[in-house]
Amino acid sequence: MSHELYLAHQRAVQTIHGIAIRYRLALIGPRINVAHSELDPALPEHSIRVRAGDNELLIDSADWVGRRAELDAHDLVWLLEHVDLRAARPRPAARRYDEAWMVEGGGPRPAVSTIAPLHCRPGVSMDRDSLIKYINATIASGDAQTSALDYDVEAIADELEQQAGPSTGEKVEAPVFWATIQKHKKNA
Repeated sequence: MSHELYLAHQRAVQTIHGIAIRYRLALIGPRINVAHSELDPALPEHSIRVRAGDNELLIDSADWVGRRAELDAHDLVWLLEHVDLRAARPRPAARRYDEAWMVEGGGPRPAVSTIAPLHCRPGVSMDRDSLIKYINATIASGDAQTSALDYDVEAIADELEQQAGPSTGEKVEAPVFWATIQKHKKNA
């Protein structure tokens, strides 16, 4: 096992558990289960399993080396697609709610089960709706104090599609992606 893969796996475990913990701190609702290969020998080496209801996402840490922000957004979008948020309610007396799980007014986000699955892997493209969901999730996952409402997401999607063409996927490098997001911050 390479040291780089070991560290990537540890960061991936932290990322995935962090999202699940922020969900539990914000909402009382359907259960999200996270297991990783160090604790569950039935899982492939360096992998993480996320379960929401009857749905399961298996993450191979080797696929996400050096792509922690992308993994964070990928997992968050997958959970938003598979957790039935209609059955959730805000946790009373929570000190701070993670905006990724909440909408303005304090309630949980509506269910988004109609979204096509998003897979941000090399060579896989995404349509415009998935790109916008990815942008929103990426912004929301970066900092609990940051909201996608602070950005012109449509302009970000337009510029990314101009740079990489329609069906944008892994064609835009991370620094260009983040620079594009920062360029379209409202009131900047």
